[in-house]
Amino acid sequence: MNFLDFLEYLPLILVGFFMGLFKALRAEVLREDEEDESVTSKFDVLKIFIVEGIQGAVFCFVIYGLLSLTELPYIFKVCVGALIAYLGVDKAMELVEKVLSIRKK
Repeated sequence: MNFLDFLEYLPLILVGFFMGLFKALRAEVLREDEEDESVTSKFDVLKIFIVEGIQGAVFCFVIYGLLSLTELPYIFKVCVGALIAYLGVDKAMELVEKVLSIRKK
């Protein structure tokens, strides 16, 4: 793996990391809306953001690796990886099923 290969994967990892952060932020906002009585420290929230960011980057990288076996364009592979990193596997599969069912009609 040389430096040029790393440059190809850097945007992918950054997009996945930010999608994981947005997912954690969305979950934190939803948790605050429920007026939960449990008090979490700022360190715990920061730890959750970092873990979700790394998890999003890994999801995005793995999905890109799976899609690289196909002849799809680079930007499509990155977008699908980002979608799964943000929504999660279950919600992304539901979205794909809805799109395919609409397309069949």
